[in-house]
Amino acid sequence: MKTARHGTGRRWLASYADDTGRRHAKSFDRKMDAERYVTLMAADVARGRYLDPAGGRTLFGPYAQPWLAAQTFDPSSRVQVELRLRIHIQPN
Repeated sequence: MKTARHGTGRRWLASYADDTGRRHAKSFDRKMDAERYVTLMAADVARGRYLDPAGGRTLFGPYAQPWLAAQTFDPSSRVQVELRLRIHIQPN
């Protein structure tokens, strides 16, 4: 049965679940490439070496604030790190 994707784009859809259970999919021209991709991604997840492709889209500002809150600096070091972040790294 033809689907909405019939005749357009790449033919083989490789789908796998990451370590959080979220599903990911990528299309390929050849079946062999799709199978290889699924095998590699499943192996990375099993080894704990999986890196989310969308993880690189996180901006530094939203990442830096929770990071700073989780650090165990003494009070004077915290002030210095906050100052450097505010002035040099994230100037408004």
